[in-house]
Amino acid sequence: MSDIFIGTLFHKRFHPTTHAFTYPAFFFGLDCDSIDSIAKKNLFFSYNRFNLFSIYDRDYLKDTKQTISEKIRSLLQEHNHNTPITSIRLFTSARCLGYCFNPVSFYYCYANDTLTYIIAEVNNTFGERHPYILTCNDIGKFINTSTNKEFYVSPFFDIEGSYDFKLTPYQSSMIFIIDYKKDDQLLLHASLKGSHVHMSSLTTIKLSLTFPWTCFATFLRILFQAFNLKFKKYLPIKQKMKIKHPDSFLSKKPGFMQYLHMKLILSQLKHIKDYHISVTLPSGITQSFGDPSRSEDATVWIKDYRFFSRVALRQDIGLGESFMLNEWESNDVKTLLLIFLKSLKTSPTLTSWVSFPIKLLLIFQHFLNRNHISNSKKNIGKHYDLSNDFFKCFLDDTMMYSCAFYPDKKTSLFDAQKEKIQKIIETSDIKSGMHILEIGSGWGSLAIELATKHNCRVTTVTISKEQFNYVKEKIKNLNLTDKITLLFQDYRHLDGTFDRVISIEMIEAVGHKYLPTYFNKINDLLTESGKAFIQSITIRDEIYHTYKSKTDWIQKYIFPGGHLPSVSHIKEIIKNTNLSLTFSENIGPHYIQTLEDWKITLLKNIETVKSLGFDDTFIRKWLYYFEYCQAGFQADQVRDYHLVFDKK
Repeated sequence: MSDIFIGTLFHKRFHPTTHAFTYPAFFFGLDCDSIDSIAKKNLFFSYNRFNLFSIYDRDYLKDTKQTISEKIRSLLQEHNHNTPITSIRLFTSARCLGYCFNPVSFYYCYANDTLTYIIAEVNNTFGERHPYILTCNDIGKFINTSTNKEFYVSPFFDIEGSYDFKLTPYQSSMIFIIDYKKDDQLLLHASLKGSHVHMSSLTTIKLSLTFPWTCFATFLRILFQAFNLKFKKYLPIKQKMKIKHPDSFLSKKPGFMQYLHMKLILSQLKHIKDYHISVTLPSGITQSFGDPSRSEDATVWIKDYRFFSRVALRQDIGLGESFMLNEWESNDVKTLLLIFLKSLKTSPTLTSWVSFPIKLLLIFQHFLNRNHISNSKKNIGKHYDLSNDFFKCFLDDTMMYSCAFYPDKKTSLFDAQKEKIQKIIETSDIKSGMHILEIGSGWGSLAIELATKHNCRVTTVTISKEQFNYVKEKIKNLNLTDKITLLFQDYRHLDGTFDRVISIEMIEAVGHKYLPTYFNKINDLLTESGKAFIQSITIRDEIYHTYKSKTDWIQKYIFPGGHLPSVSHIKEIIKNTNLSLTFSENIGPHYIQTLEDWKITLLKNIETVKSLGFDDTFIRKWLYYFEYCQAGFQADQVRDYHLVFDKK
């Protein structure tokens, strides 16, 4: 027997917020031992080969050479369910033109026409699967059974809790109901309902015409609903944990879309000309790209085929995400990223068109992070309020979190930061007795230096709670409360006038929209003979227009709301103020060494970082961040300027 069921899918969340949706749906009911013979009678349905609709053994349960029915029987035996199974009926979504995402499939296992077990195989969007074996003790109008949740599915729910299943026996109208509960509270109700249509070549082709996009829309609908939950209902994301349950499984073979994405990405690597890299696939096969006459500049080991889908769909963001999740490794990440920056052009490619819908979502997410008054504190907190102890794990004793200045290669990070501080003071023409405003306190080193060594009064502002508490304690311990005024305040709320305004790598947290506000405020806060000194990471002038309309990995994972200005854009903005740019110096090359020193120090302190409660994904994110930035400075995509502005 083979059937098609046409009906609806319904989801409703009850906690921590209500959210519901209904979609049209269809699914197949197939005798697992007869799929091959079913396929031979249907022009538009195949078994283990491409067609309009098809079923592949490898899409179900573990990656073995067994058929689906053999896998089911093996699974039951592994769990000491030794009742001989005579037939298995599978309710599932078949591949459509080679593509399918199956949130859940049900296997009805019969012993001599008696329904004995039901296996619910759950898939998540990470390519992982988990089978729940359900016993059928009481079969009436519905089969009611429960099991503990053992598998990460939704980013808005953790793994704890239980599932209550309410399923009909095999009949002309099938109903599958799953209630997810935690601590006896109903969190989610999901139901799939469908009415029977006999499966034939005619009904199969009619199905594709009636529901032309349903197979392809499942994953997009999941993304759309996740977008609503995250950005409209502000649900927090639950961190994904690694697979722990022995029955949970990650496929090591590429799925159809992963295979297409792999071909797409590898074709892009053929554009590499002046370098030489080797790429080892999860299968162990190694391919070389670039100039074979050169020695290898970098080697890449791809551990998971999901790497290709992430990069194809999310490009540089996907590349970073995949590294965070340990899906790839390289002997030289910085050089590899540099090669990508220099060799893979930013002109539209097939991968950019594939990733276009997700790009729109990311741009909208970045828009939601724009730095208006209420958002700025939240954005700053996500980075700088991780914990002061964490930043101590890679910063030197000055606690300066900005580009240092190295007079020579032997200079330590501590001495290079001290050198940078003196350079700022000299370039700003600071005199004894001046009143200095510092926009962005950091951890207080510059303010303390100005107060103790140069006899200045300093007002310093921050919107980081962690930094505020740290600097407040430091000022108190050094008896500098009469020399330094520390404010937990947005710079836009400042009043008064100052001889100098200094802002060290804070402008990157302003945002494109608010740059005029930033410079107008500095203009208003300076005395008539005042100067402003800004240390700013900048994007190259010629790519600024493209950059400001995109969202990159740094903006998503490191600095929400972050934005690099360009020098030419700054010059354009200050035309509407009394400020004139009188000095500029690019110290960007020094950032490569600064980042290297931070990276080395962090690697030495990994155990301390873990003791603070941060996991491997977090650590890999920060290591990638340092390498990512190094590549940007080395490629001269980004620079770091000392800028001095005089008031006209």
